[in-house]
Amino acid sequence: MMFSSPSYSEWKKVLKSDSGINFYIDFDNIRKVDGYVYWWGLIDYLEPINNFDLSHKEYNKGDCKLSRYKTLSSISYKEHFGKGTGNFTTPKKLEWIYPKPNSLAEMFLNLVCNYKK
Repeated sequence: MMFSSPSYSEWKKVLKSDSGINFYIDFDNIRKVDGYVYWWGLIDYLEPINNFDLSHKEYNKGDCKLSRYKTLSSISYKEHFGKGTGNFTTPKKLEWIYPKPNSLAEMFLNLVCNYKK
């Protein structure tokens, strides 16, 4: 299944790390379907990671009842804020990830699970 990346989304900053990395969620495009929640996240790095990328988008599927999620696709960009040409990847194994308590991943999952339109 292929999902398009939200190019004109209303990204809302949810966190800025001590190292200057900004984390965003596209709350306008959160979808709840058959007991699962689907959302886009964006990470905007201060410095390039892997010697290339300045930003990264992920499309995720969350299971709010069991507090788990999986990344369905990701796109890495050489420019800030998901701009420019992206390198699209799909994980080889779509396995559920159970975030550690009080982790960033748990915080993001809780934000999207508790979001009400």
